[in-house]
Amino acid sequence: MALLDRAIAAKGRAGEAAEHPHDHRQQTLTNQGAQTDSVNYIEYPDRFPHRGGGTIQGFDGAQAWAQTRAACTTSPRGRRDARASLRRDTVALLLAAKDGTLAARLLPDVKDTVGHLTRTLEISGRDLNPVVLYIDRRPR
Repeated sequence: MALLDRAIAAKGRAGEAAEHPHDHRQQTLTNQGAQTDSVNYIEYPDRFPHRGGGTIQGFDGAQAWAQTRAACTTSPRGRRDARASLRRDTVALLLAAKDGTLAARLLPDVKDTVGHLTRTLEISGRDLNPVVLYIDRRPR
């Protein structure tokens, strides 16, 4: 539990999802030398728009959609993919493990490529294959 508390705090969550329901992330993806900037806005537990590569994708908790310059479309597969993505979101995983909805198991520490020890936490559930999180021991 102490490791979960530290990981939640490090992600900017005090552990109260109701008090902090939004998360905002910017990232640059590189694929075969081409870079794409993207922005994700997550409203917990199940809503997001994602902007990147000239497309806006979103999920409103029930319907997934994608908008390009040419059209706006919905997709049953997009809905399934959106739910799976939200289910594996780091903050959502940590909060679900904290409240007991998912199981957390401490695994042996792992050394990274430069010799720093990293805490390893496995989170799983009946309907979720295990997800392994590597948590840096060094204070930030």
